[in-house]
Formats: sequence, structure tokens, C-alpha cells
Amino acid sequence: MAEKSRYYPYGYIFSDKKLNSIPDYYETKIINRYYYYYDKNVDNSIFEDNKGFIIMHGEFIHVGIKDQLSKQEVTEKLLHLYHEDYIEFLNVLDFIAGRYVIIIGDENEALVYPDATNTRSTYYSEDQNIMASHVFLIRDQTENKRVEFSKELPELTNGLLSTPFEKIKSIVPNYSLELFSKRYKRFFPRENNKYVDLSEEERFTLFERFWKKQLDFYLGKYKNCIFSITGGGDSRFSLALIKEHINEVQFFTYSTKEGTDNSSYAGKYSPLIIK
Repeated sequence: MAEKSRYYPYGYIFSDKKLNSIPDYYETKIINRYYYYYDKNVDNSIFEDNKGFIIMHGEFIHVGIKDQLSKQEVTEKLLHLYHEDYIEFLNVLDFIAGRYVIIIGDENEALVYPDATNTRSTYYSEDQNIMASHVFLIRDQTENKRVEFSKELPELTNGLLSTPFEKIKSIVPNYSLELFSKRYKRFFPRENNKYVDLSEEERFTLFERFWKKQLDFYLGKYKNCIFSITGGGDSRFSLALIKEHINEVQFFTYSTKEGTDNSSYAGKYSPLIIK
């Protein structure tokens, strides 16, 4: 595959056996008895010890209530807690923001934990021990047939899990997946909201800390940050939050066509582009 043909940018594929048809711009790392292939341009953090391994694939930042761990610190801490204090392991996950996936395990198991909204998507094969960031990365290995949809809208069960291919499924937010057994387990929420008794001022203070730490991190690391907005209340709120950095960010929005479109209600009232 040519270097310029980056069909699976910032992605990965993970398996318990060596794979073929891997993009040329992917690196290969053998961890424990597993093969981890990943885009060489992606950020990741990997740690191994005598108990197991952990891969944090993607962009992430830890912002705790009382502390802020570096990427390597949070990676090592998560692996230790996974074996020694699973509840605290889950508590630490609550304070990791970004677009990432965590793969953790040992000789006998490998589990994947998505970020809060599964923005770093993960797909897996139902009949092989393979998972990947892009469904076609798995299809390239397994040659799964496309699902044959009828002319009428098919009845979908577990629609969030479905993909266009047989025997390939998607993981969903707030659930971990065990690669070998294909078993799901919900890990969030796992208790009543422990912040419900905070005052309004305390909630805003906590939120402001989380937001500013993340914003400072990304604006300090990248010089081409782009913000998507529409004309709704969420966009107004987001603009207010980013006001201190308004000149450091580029904005874009959506329209039904180029220029002003007065042919429909949707076009007439679509938001204007902010320059």
C-alpha cells in the first residue's frame, strides 16, 4: 500500500496471531503473545510487567480531581490497579479524556475499554481473535461477506453492534469486551452519582478545572485546532467556554450548499460560517 493511501489513519489492529495485509505506514509490536499493528503517526502509551500488559492507543489526557498524571504514569498505574484494585482502576478511567482505546490483559485474556463515547471506534471478529479501529482492517484479514439487506428496511437487533459485514461487530461505549469469549461487561455507570450533593458552585469549579486542563493540553500541543459549531445552544455554550482562546482556534459549520441558500427552511436558517 502506498504511503499516500492512508485509508486507516491513526488506527490499529490487534490479534493473537501474525497478520498479513497490514498498511505500509503501520508499525508492528509484539506484546506478550499478541501482535499490535498501529499507524506510526498515532500517539500511544505501552507498558508491560510480569503480570501483563496495557496499550493506550490514541490521544488522551488524565485530569483527576486532586492530581494530574502524565501519560506514562497513568498507563503504569492502570495496569497495576487492574490486577490489584479493579474498582480503583475504573475510578481512574473516569478521569481520562480524549479519543482513545485501552487494551489490557495477559497470557490468558485481552480486554478492550473504549473512551467515554467510543470516539476511537473498535470492531472485532466473532470467529477470530482480532479487533481493529476500522471495520475494513478486519475485513482485509478475514474476507467476511457483506450483510445482505432486503429491499425493505431490515429488522435490526443490537443495532449499535452491527456492521456491513457478517461476523464483524462493533463495541459500544461504557462496555468492556473480552476478546476471546466475546463477552461484554458494563463498567460505567456502576454506582449512584457521587457528585449529586455538590453545590452549583462546586460543580462549576470542578467542570472548569477539567475543561481548562484539557484545553491547555491540546492547544499547547497542536497549532491547528478546529472547532465545529452550529447555531444551537450547545455551540453558544462551547464558544463561551473557549472565549479565552478564541483567536487560537479555527471554526467551521455546515450548510446545505455553498453560499446562501434560500430555497428551503433548512438552508435559509443554516448557520453562517465564522471567519
